[in-house]
Amino acid sequence: MSAIQESLKFSPTVFVLQIILFLLLLQVMTQVFWKPMLGHLYQRKNDTEAQYAARDSLQVRMERLRAEYQESIARMETEARASIAKAVHETQLERDRILMEARQAADKAIKEGLVAAEVERIAALELLRPKVTNAALSVAGETLGTAVSVDRLRSHIEARVSTSSSN
Repeated sequence: MSAIQESLKFSPTVFVLQIILFLLLLQVMTQVFWKPMLGHLYQRKNDTEAQYAARDSLQVRMERLRAEYQESIARMETEARASIAKAVHETQLERDRILMEARQAADKAIKEGLVAAEVERIAALELLRPKVTNAALSVAGETLGTAVSVDRLRSHIEARVSTSSSN
């Protein structure tokens, strides 16, 4: 036990050598281990912050692009609605124009038909006038006999037929 006590005695030279050795080891550990490790940790922290900044920048850009996209869609919808409204309006104008032309053509055809019918009526009356006059003269001649002059009766019947045909 005395050897143990002897070995546990405080020796100032050993103490000073241990302090010097500790400081020397601390200096070596700082140069070899701590500085590279702290540099690596500092670099990792900077990389992480840069990645977060890039992510934030991308997120802002993405939101801006999304807003532009939605604005573009809204603008396209507005333009599409305007184009559709314009096409509908033009179609309605074209329909109205076609209907007006059809009405004008129908009115023209009706007028032409009426004129043609009137011409045919007059032609038919001209064809029937001598036959009606002869038939009337025949009936009047048989009925009245010689009491009335045939020429006078003819002129009276022709005058009567011509005034009734002009109405």
